[in-house]
Amino acid sequence: MKFQELIDCCIDCIKAFNPVYKTIDTHADDYLKEFKDPYEKVFIKQVFYGCIRYQEFLKVFINIFFKKNSGSTNRNDATLFMIFGYLTFFRLEELAIEDYRKLVLSQDSVKMNVFLQFAFNTENLRNHVRDEWMSLYDFSYIDDKIIGGIEKNLPNVSEILRKVEKRATGKTVSTLSMSEDQTKFSETGGLSQMSRGDDNDNRAKKITEQKPFNLTKPKPKVIPQPEALPREIKSNPVPKNLFKKTLADIEKEKEDRRKQKVDAVRQQYEGPDAKKKRFELKSEARPNKFEQVKKQVLEERDKELQFNAHRAREMPDFNKKEAAVKLTSAAVLREGFALKKKEEEDIKIMKDFEMNLRDEKEYERWKREMAEKEEIERIEHFQKKKIEMELAREEAIEAQKRKEKENQLLVMKMKEEMEIKFIERDDQKREEMGKKKEVIEQVQSQKDNAIKEQERVKEDNRKIRDEVNRELTEALQRKKDEEAVEMRKKEELIRQIRELERIPIVRTKGFDPTETSGVGLLEEMSIAELRERLEFNKMKDEQETNQRREENLKFKEDQAKKLMDEANKIYEARENRKNNNQNKKEEKQKQKDNYDAKMKAAREKGLQEVYDKISQKKKEKKQEEDRLAKELKEIKLQRQYLNANRAMVEEKAWKELEAGAERKVRNGQNQKLIDQCNLNEIKVKDETIRATNAKNTVLSKLDVDRQFQDKLQSQKKENEIVHKGILEYKSEKHENQREFETQLKVNNQKRNPFNAKINQQSLANATKVREKKLRNQFYGGDTNQQDDNMFAYDYEDMGGGMDMLDDAGAGADIESKLMGEH
Repeated sequence: MKFQELIDCCIDCIKAFNPVYKTIDTHADDYLKEFKDPYEKVFIKQVFYGCIRYQEFLKVFINIFFKKNSGSTNRNDATLFMIFGYLTFFRLEELAIEDYRKLVLSQDSVKMNVFLQFAFNTENLRNHVRDEWMSLYDFSYIDDKIIGGIEKNLPNVSEILRKVEKRATGKTVSTLSMSEDQTKFSETGGLSQMSRGDDNDNRAKKITEQKPFNLTKPKPKVIPQPEALPREIKSNPVPKNLFKKTLADIEKEKEDRRKQKVDAVRQQYEGPDAKKKRFELKSEARPNKFEQVKKQVLEERDKELQFNAHRAREMPDFNKKEAAVKLTSAAVLREGFALKKKEEEDIKIMKDFEMNLRDEKEYERWKREMAEKEEIERIEHFQKKKIEMELAREEAIEAQKRKEKENQLLVMKMKEEMEIKFIERDDQKREEMGKKKEVIEQVQSQKDNAIKEQERVKEDNRKIRDEVNRELTEALQRKKDEEAVEMRKKEELIRQIRELERIPIVRTKGFDPTETSGVGLLEEMSIAELRERLEFNKMKDEQETNQRREENLKFKEDQAKKLMDEANKIYEARENRKNNNQNKKEEKQKQKDNYDAKMKAAREKGLQEVYDKISQKKKEKKQEEDRLAKELKEIKLQRQYLNANRAMVEEKAWKELEAGAERKVRNGQNQKLIDQCNLNEIKVKDETIRATNAKNTVLSKLDVDRQFQDKLQSQKKENEIVHKGILEYKSEKHENQREFETQLKVNNQKRNPFNAKINQQSLANATKVREKKLRNQFYGGDTNQQDDNMFAYDYEDMGGGMDMLDDAGAGADIESKLMGEH
């Protein structure tokens, strides 16, 4: 795949991604399913993941890039610039320069020239993009990794910049597109001389290249091999009495010793001799309240020693005086910068108001009121829809009940069919079981042959394993012998080197600190002179340090004074902002209360309509149920009368049967014929009743289906009417908005006639350029003579007719006319 097609695939992959329907991995796998080359898959997948990961970072860069190059870029290429931005800022060090060059040259040279001149210009990145990037990433990462990476890679891509610029403009004038030697030559005046010559003849003087001297490289010093130190570790023998005592014995001794100590202390203070160990005081015999006072004092001390008790503090009154927050220097600078930026925005708004004489507050107020009105209308529409949904729900419940009855009959029929199928399945299983038994007997007969074949294969594999093990053993033995010979040679060589190094060599001579080394260097000096110079430089450094210390103190004082002034300004701005925010908050709360009142009224109105319609529907349904109950009661009475008649008929039939029995005795053969005729008549009646019932069931079902279809058609028509009303409402709103924008455009033209005239002239010039491109497209080559003969549409020949091209419609008419004639 070509590089241009590869970039196009990346663009399609990014544009086709929708996070609402698919995740990133799912989308990438679905898109790359048809690709066969693994390297192309990896490239497209990494570019797609990178653009999604750094989406916010790249979006900031693309927006500022389009803003600064609005006249030479098209926003339809945003995805293309996003891909190259990701490759330039994050993957340029990983990509080969040759691959990056092919990717850049595969695209339009004009687009790439604008992008590269902006992306590799560190001044543009620091002045315009750095502040926006710092809101997303740390400043050290932006300065060192992003902008620092661009500066580091600029010499490598200078040739690409030069080639792209020459393709796009026909010459090389940008300093970014030159190499380091060409930049130095241009600074000395050589570039100005070259630019005066022919653009196609890019010749320059050959610059002298420095080459190092061909010096003899010193041989590396032979480092003796270190002696191997013995690493034997000798441990002391285990003490003999170590395993005489167990842990249980040690614990028992500790417990006994602890009990002895406790008993000794208890005897000292609780035994009969405890009082003899201290003095007996006469004051102890006198009556006093010592115990009571002691108990009281101890209780007070215990109360004071409750450290974990909850001590509730009185809540401070914040309304008395606001706490003053001391600002740090960083906070003062940060808030001072924000305050300065806000002042610049206010000045810009005032200047715009002075120049254009318009304010957007009235338009925003009107826009907000219209949005509230549309929201209220939308809620009323939703309430109407709720009524329809509730009515449809009642109908759905009734249809569900009918469907449940039909399903019950269908289940009974399916159960009977299922029992028949179970019987057939059991018969089929018995036949399959017989066939499987026959197959098992055949497999068992062939199992003995398989065991014999396995034993033969194992024996062959065992022989092959023994042969391979023997060969490996011989090879390992040969390798050990070779390593031993090589080690003996190395040891002999090391011994010889050590013997040579033991020979002493005298390399010292007398030292005089006032003499030079005598090597013959330019700045050669003795040790004494070096010490004097070091002392002089030390004094000089101390003087410079004192001077810098005084400058730093003065600078700190100036900075402190500046911070104090800035802090006072910040306090004033905070107070003003606090008052403004309080007023805005009150106004916003008032607007919110009004909006909530309107929304509540709209909801209550819709709910009342829903309640009325549902109540009416329930009332109609109750009347229908009462009517059906009345009819059912009448039907029950009729059935009771019919049952009474049936009892009389049965009594009469019983008498006739007795008479028939008597006749049967007299004439049995004739009675049998009569009975058979009766049976046939009964069967005919049964079949007739079943057919009638089936017919009634089908007719009732068809009637229900027809009623459902009629209801469905009526609901569809109502839905179409509602949808048509919504479309008409939206169309009316769009038409009002279009009329308002047209009127606003006319007012702007009246207010600024100079700008309107410039726009008309620019449109006329653009139309002329488009006509010229059409002529070149149809005829090509020298179009001057064709313009004189075929396309006499110049301003002079038409008598000023081109002044009528006030908008894009006139230009489109001229273009369609030219296309129609040719």
